[in-house]
This record gives sequence, structure tokens and C-alpha cells, in this order.
Amino acid sequence: LFSGDGGTFITASQAANIRVYDVHGATLSPRKAIEAKFMSWTITNLATVPGHELVVYASMSPFLGIAGTRADSDVHETVHLKRNCTVKSNECLNGTCVLSLAFVPGDGNRLCVGTNTAALGLYNIERKQMELCIPGAHGADVNSVSFMDGSGSVVASASDDALIKLWDVRLVGSGGLMREARPVGVLLGHTEGVAHVCAKGDGLGLISNGKDQCLKQWDARRAISGATDRELAHVPGRQDWDYRWMQYPRAPASMHHPRDCSVSTFTGHSVLQTLVRCYYSPLFTTGQRFLCTGSAGGSVTMYDSLTGEMLPPLQFHDGLVRDIAWHPWEPMLVSCSWDGRVAAWRNDGSVWDGVVMHPPPPDEHPGGEAEQPAMQS
Repeated sequence: LFSGDGGTFITASQAANIRVYDVHGATLSPRKAIEAKFMSWTITNLATVPGHELVVYASMSPFLGIAGTRADSDVHETVHLKRNCTVKSNECLNGTCVLSLAFVPGDGNRLCVGTNTAALGLYNIERKQMELCIPGAHGADVNSVSFMDGSGSVVASASDDALIKLWDVRLVGSGGLMREARPVGVLLGHTEGVAHVCAKGDGLGLISNGKDQCLKQWDARRAISGATDRELAHVPGRQDWDYRWMQYPRAPASMHHPRDCSVSTFTGHSVLQTLVRCYYSPLFTTGQRFLCTGSAGGSVTMYDSLTGEMLPPLQFHDGLVRDIAWHPWEPMLVSCSWDGRVAAWRNDGSVWDGVVMHPPPPDEHPGGEAEQPAMQS
């Protein structure tokens, strides 16, 4: 991910390595390497602390890591979600692994976390306390969370129960265990678990990647309210399969949810093996027109939200592309793949061009050129 000012890029790997890069225009140069602590399986999420040179990471465990991103910083600590919990009953944190996190906009201390126990919470990293917890916020893992705009009032959560829920933090309560908390709206349309959700930042728009192999675009004003948990639990056409090692048993978008309230649906990429992520293109350079996602097929896939067309994929990686990051100001994005490579891509207005940032090519030598990805315009 890029920092908010675009001056820092951070990436992480299953090898417990977090790498920090300086960004100079469209060039990335290594700044620092951080070894994750108390890592379980892999680093699943990163978030930069607004206004501070810190990064928070999660790794499918009850621990959060906090590390300094400056080259000369020795800050690196871990916090346990369940310890020093201010919630009256911390039962919703039993067996918890953090699957998703996002800082409250404009607040460098509080972040929203989603867990494998279907809970949603607000954690204060300065006080090292879980201030609020909603047990049973979903019916399954909470894979992704995203705040709808800069006010930090409404957060969207996406889950393996195939639902995206909108929560108004102002209505949930001031703290504690919120058993009776209800979302202000629910977005129905995916027929399999939702891998990732990304808010547009205007309080209304958001996009999501689903294990039904669809990327969907939403308008929060079309959210359903008042539905019972039993009604929401029924997902028409849901298949008995495991996306981690099986192919999707249907053609993408062949099963239409009868209560689909999405604005549009895009297919052409694949969401398999891991929680493949999707994002809007930057407001500054593109007006957020393009919707970009990784793919299990190894490409970076883009869709034009105005025409509905799929653009020529960016092809270079030999493995699944799980995550991508757009620079907020420069016409550049970075892709991270299971092939162990990080590639930076730049668009001059018509053609994508780029360079591999990590690892250095085997034949690279002092004064030599880095490997150039094969691009499609």
C-alpha cells in the first residue's frame, strides 16, 4: 500500500518480511526491511497510521504489530486484542484472528478490525484496548472493512456469509459489547463469500470482489434495511465448494441473486485460493473511473465503470496477483504476486510500462537495467 501522501510504499510477504520503499515520482527505492513478530501463516493486512510514520500489520492471529517506517526508527511492538479489553465481556474475542483492519479516517489511534469469529470491533492502539465489539456482526469470517468517507461515521464490512453490511458507528454505541447492534443497511447480490470491499470515499459508492467470481459496484442508497438475520442467511444458488483449492463450479454471474441491489457486475478475473482485492483508480489522475483487481490467473485486471468494458489485462506475473496499489497522485500502480515479485507499472496516457521492484532480476548487475514486464496497452 501507499501512504496517504504517496511518499512511502509498503509491501509484505508470507516470509514475515515487510518492505518499505521511498517513492520518488514513479521510482521506488528500498528504505527498510521489517521482520514481523508473532506471525501466523502470513501477513494478511497492512495499514499506515495517519499522521505518523508507523505501519500496523495483522497475520491471522490475535496480535497486531506496530512498527516504525523511518529508516532510523527502532519502534516495533505487538499488542494482543484480548488483553486490557474494556468490553465488559470479551467472549467475542475468544479464538480471534484478525482478518481485516482499517484506521478510522483522521484518527491515528483507533482502527476497525474484522475477525474470523464473525466479530467487528474498534481497537485503540494508543491505549491498547478494544473499545467496542459487535459479536455476530456477520454469519462468518469478516474478510474486509472499509470506511465510507472521511468522517469515519460509516464502515462497510464484507464477509464469507456473502453479505456487505453498513454500520453507523454513531448509532452502534459509545463502547462495550454490542449484542443488539444492527447495520443501517445490507447490500445483497453476491452468491458466494465476499473477499474484499473498497469504499469510494464519497459516502455512497463502493466495490467488492466475490468468490462468485464477480466484481460488483454498489450505491449505499440502494442498501436493504429491516431484513431479519434468517432472511439474510439464505443465499440463493450457493455452491458446496472450497475456493482455496477448487475451481468455481459455475460460470461467473450465471446465478443471479433475486434481491441483487448492486449497480453493475463485472466478470473476467478470478477470485480463487486467497482473498483477491479490488480498488478504485485514483481520484486525482482518473476521477475513479476504473475498477482494478488482482486475479488468480496472474494478471492485473481493470474495468471501465462508465462503459462496462474490460480493459486489456496487465500481464507479467507467473502467479496469482493478490493485491495492487494505486499511487494517489502519479499515474502508477504496483502489483504483488504469489510469484514473489513486486512490479511497478506506469501509464503515459496510452500504454502501461513498468519495472520489477523485488526481487532484483538474477542477471541484474551494477549499472545494468532491471527486468521489464511485458505490457499490453
